[in-house]
Amino acid sequence: MRTGSKRSHGWILAALFLLALIPRLYHVNSRFLTDADHNTSNWATYSKNLLERGWVPSRFGLVTNAYAPDGSAPRYFSHHPATLGLLTSLVFLVFGVSEAAARFPAILASAATAPALYLLFRRILAPPWALLSAAIFATAPWPVYFGQMLNPEPFVALLAILSLLAWARFEESAEPRWWRLSLGILAAASLTDWPGSYLAPALAAASFLFTMQYHHEPGDPQV
Repeated sequence: MRTGSKRSHGWILAALFLLALIPRLYHVNSRFLTDADHNTSNWATYSKNLLERGWVPSRFGLVTNAYAPDGSAPRYFSHHPATLGLLTSLVFLVFGVSEAAARFPAILASAATAPALYLLFRRILAPPWALLSAAIFATAPWPVYFGQMLNPEPFVALLAILSLLAWARFEESAEPRWWRLSLGILAAASLTDWPGSYLAPALAAASFLFTMQYHHEPGDPQV
């Protein structure tokens, strides 16, 4: 790819990110009042409790009850991995506890999904259609609505797409580093929330088929 083409490509990715980011920042610092904020308030509470109690005393778990001077034992929310709570508690540590700080990591992940989708769509669609598809995701009400929530899903979706992109590079180059990167990103998605593991069987099947094709000897029957 020529330098001018690379620069143009970079501008497209940046424009898609900003196009997705701007609507998701609407009311970023508003109070948690609506049904849409139910999960956000829960995850923010777990993260705040982690920050107050400390990671080690909390055993790196999602603590549902706040720190109490009487030393009451922590109670845990065990339905999801603690990765999102740990990440958000770090954000609270740096930027303070607020509605905006709670929402912002998910907003960034959701906005970054738009350029990632564009890169993925370019592999199966003509560039104008790939751009249109990513722009629809960036601005459509439903992705914007859920992209403002503090939930594992925006992170899992972004990581799953990045894992697919790394896998596609592996199929193109047959370089093991892309295969390892794809599996590493997939592991991160699975640790963020259990639906992240849904992609594992598909990649395992693709790995098997790719290995058979890559080691095919000339003259052997085609599989």
